[in-house]
Amino acid sequence: MAFRKPKDYDYVRVGESRILPAGGYVCKILKAEETESKTGKPMLKIAIDITDGEYAGYFKDMFQNWKASSDDPKSVKWPFTGTKWILFYDNEGKTNRDFKSFCTALEDSGISVWRGDMFDVGALKDANVGIIFRREEHEHNNARSWRTVPYRFRSVRAIEEGTYNVPEDKPLPPRMELDDSFETLEEDLPF
Repeated sequence: MAFRKPKDYDYVRVGESRILPAGGYVCKILKAEETESKTGKPMLKIAIDITDGEYAGYFKDMFQNWKASSDDPKSVKWPFTGTKWILFYDNEGKTNRDFKSFCTALEDSGISVWRGDMFDVGALKDANVGIIFRREEHEHNNARSWRTVPYRFRSVRAIEEGTYNVPEDKPLPPRMELDDSFETLEEDLPF
């Protein structure tokens, strides 16, 4: 009996599992678009991929693997961990520091993002920028795991020279364990 070659066979890596370590990477902006947050605040959504070193093409590889193994390849989205959302304004309506950091890192990398007083989202396509990634714990379906996500922007030069700090891991708060003390508390309530 013969079986068919699995759809994702050509994309599965053998050997070591490639888990992106926290640190600085030179990344290319593959796509950028202005959008709105869930609360209606204007923001920028960018899809990135690593351009240099051992992890070059990391998010493209992940995307291709998911797409190849999906029953509906058109429904597969770019990896969350290869996407960065940046609000333009903070809660007080002033410039968001993350947005300013992003623009400064691009300008320090030779990319002009302003046309007069208008932000030029078109200038972002194929632009290289330095990004520091950190590990964050998250929860999905009541299970906790770690992922490495874009955290801060730096110039390409800062990444290449290693003049940045790798942030500490960001764990979730500990889960609260319910015990019998809650029942005791209920007995003391007057209603």
